[in-house]
Amino acid sequence: MKRIVTAGAASIIILAASSFLSARIGYNAGLADAPGVIRSPDAAYIVAVIDRIQSGDSVSAAAMLESHLDGSLIDRWAYDRREQRFSSILRPAEIAAIPVLIGIGAQHRAKNPTASTSDKTRSAIADVVKKYESLAPK
Repeated sequence: MKRIVTAGAASIIILAASSFLSARIGYNAGLADAPGVIRSPDAAYIVAVIDRIQSGDSVSAAAMLESHLDGSLIDRWAYDRREQRFSSILRPAEIAAIPVLIGIGAQHRAKNPTASTSDKTRSAIADVVKKYESLAPK
């Protein structure tokens, strides 16, 4: 009986260690780096905004940035992983900072309401503002 318990415990430890190492190796290889994946489209979008600013079309550039902010706030679930049990294993420092960063956008949205005409968008942003505005640095 003692051998069975020892073998079972060893199997669980080996499985947990190999799962953790696999996740860590996959993350380091970029396989689970979702924020890194979105950086290329973000860079292209930023260039489009800069091009508009440099051409003197600041109204269009500001509208693009405001729209991008709305999208970022609505997609907040993808970034705030505080309530997911094991997320802190791979990226603890980044995950702790994310609610504060979302709070900065929520604070801006509280002062400057969205120009979106969609009730669904306005409702989603209001939820974000209510939850995250207080987390922004003062």
